[in-house]
Amino acid sequence: MTIVGAVGCGGFFARRDVLRGNQAIYDGIRTRDVGKLREIAATDFRYDAPDGKPLTREQWLAGVAATPGEIVSVSGMRLTTELRGDRVTVCGVQRAIVKLDGKELIDDQPYCNDWQRRDGRWQIVEAYVPTF
Repeated sequence: MTIVGAVGCGGFFARRDVLRGNQAIYDGIRTRDVGKLREIAATDFRYDAPDGKPLTREQWLAGVAATPGEIVSVSGMRLTTELRGDRVTVCGVQRAIVKLDGKELIDDQPYCNDWQRRDGRWQIVEAYVPTF
């Protein structure tokens, strides 16, 4: 695989496009738009769940669809981007606000998403909880 230079993978436009893709992930989770999320996630997408179990794209999508309650919002906080070979990694804290049984719950989870340019577009290829 060719590593794209500063104008591609490591440049301003690549990081902007990846952060826009990350926002599309938040929006897709909030609306439970599995179709939209399927377009953004690579076919070989892997989610390393906080419990240590790896999930395929389809398993992750099923989990999003089955989230209980009303997802009020999903956003990212303290986001950073880093060029790692042919990937752009976004790390931060994902905040989800969910209404469940009449109560609003706030869930803050650290995460990293690895993005890779494939077939002319940025796709999320891996998501995981960072280790410190």
